[in-house]
Amino acid sequence: MKKLAASLSSFIVPLITFAHPGHGDTDGYTIIHYFKEPLHLIVFAAVTLVAVLYFRYLKRKEQRR
Repeated sequence: MKKLAASLSSFIVPLITFAHPGHGDTDGYTIIHYFKEPLHLIVFAAVTLVAVLYFRYLKRKEQRR
C-alpha cells in the first residue's frame, strides 16, 4: 500500500504544480482563477476521485474483517 501511495503522489504532485499558459493572466493569483480554468477543475476532479475510491477501498477492507 505504501508503494501505491508513493506512486500516486509522484504522479499527482507534478500535475498540481503545473503552470499552464495564461496562469496569472485570468484574475491573477486569486481563488477565482482556480474556479474559471478547466485544467484546475480536471486535476481537482481526478484527485477527488482517487481519494473517494481509496476511502471506499479502506471501508470495504474494514468490513471484511
